[in-house]
Amino acid sequence: MLWIDQICINQDNEAEKTAQVKLMGEIYTRAKQVIAWLGPADGTSDSFMELLANVGRDAANLHLDSYLFGGEERRQLLDILDAKTTGGGSNPTENRIRDLFGQALSGFVELARAIPEWYKRPWFSRVWVIQEFALGSDTIFMCGDKKLVAQAAMLATHVLNIAKPCIISSLLAGAYRRKYIGRIERLLTDFAA
Repeated sequence: MLWIDQICINQDNEAEKTAQVKLMGEIYTRAKQVIAWLGPADGTSDSFMELLANVGRDAANLHLDSYLFGGEERRQLLDILDAKTTGGGSNPTENRIRDLFGQALSGFVELARAIPEWYKRPWFSRVWVIQEFALGSDTIFMCGDKKLVAQAAMLATHVLNIAKPCIISSLLAGAYRRKYIGRIERLLTDFAA
């Protein structure tokens, strides 16, 4: 069965919407796959989705899930990342983690304008999408004709949040800052929102 809430629920009938919303948790729990439609592609969405997919995949391959979500593990991750500035280490896994964050930082800086545009998409502002994401066993984001596994996007977003101070510093550095100061200030204001 294919369920598309915008089609299957009469959006002009409040009583029907209220009744159907009560069933959404069960619908998403039973779904074999949930496709979250984010809208048509724009000038940067394909590149940004590719970056999220690559960073998320690499974070999963390095088993960074527990490190990214807080507590003592997150502190350990920050210590691993800090070791790069204090001479690094010889642990191959820790070196791969630092390489991942370096590549992610480079990609996120390059696509800095895409970050706020991505999260301004209407899907991210809807309350009920939490059910889509949390209850669906296999959630995929679709934007234009591109697909992105939601779990990879979530991991990449956590990497982005950890790397955010470095991204901001890179954007504010040197000639780039002088040349684009007004645009950077607007970007940072949008990004912080």
